Amino acid sequence: VRHALGANSHDTRNALAAVGEKAYVKAGGSLKRDLFDTDTIIISDTALLSRMASELLEAECKRLIADGWSWALSADTIQNRYAYRDMLIDIPVTEAEQAEMDAAEKRIAEIEDADDATEDMAKETIELDKRLDEIRAAAFERACTPELKAATGCIVSLRHGGIDIDYGRAAPGSTAAQQPDR
Repeated sequence: VRHALGANSHDTRNALAAVGEKAYVKAGGSLKRDLFDTDTIIISDTALLSRMASELLEAECKRLIADGWSWALSADTIQNRYAYRDMLIDIPVTEAEQAEMDAAEKRIAEIEDADDATEDMAKETIELDKRLDEIRAAAFERACTPELKAATGCIVSLRHGGIDIDYGRAAPGSTAAQQPDR
């Protein structure tokens, strides 16, 4: 019965998180929380939520194409996302970036293994994680050359409460070559 009412199916949770509860209600939907399980939300109009999520994905696809990617597809429109080869495997980092990443990962491991970890150590771990993300993002930006974008595309889906993008995918039958090591 809960599933028929749109209560917390995986797809419904992801769609609602991406669209936003306020936007869904503003568009005419209503939400009810389960009296006994506050994590359960019942959606009044699953078709409305689905349409809003599809529009969100479509807008993201258009943005990616405007950004130079050859194509962008919603994962809902393809049969097998794994038939689209990942052309951004092993994104290269500079030697300096690799050394910084190694040192950060080593320090994070030391903190995680410490029996007497402090609040300052926890903050340090958060900062080190942020820095690792920054390094990976910079390497990703360097790898996404205009040539790669022109030869590949993106698959857009809803995951983990937001939009998830698989960048640098080669369509089945494409002759796009793997990114060379730099």
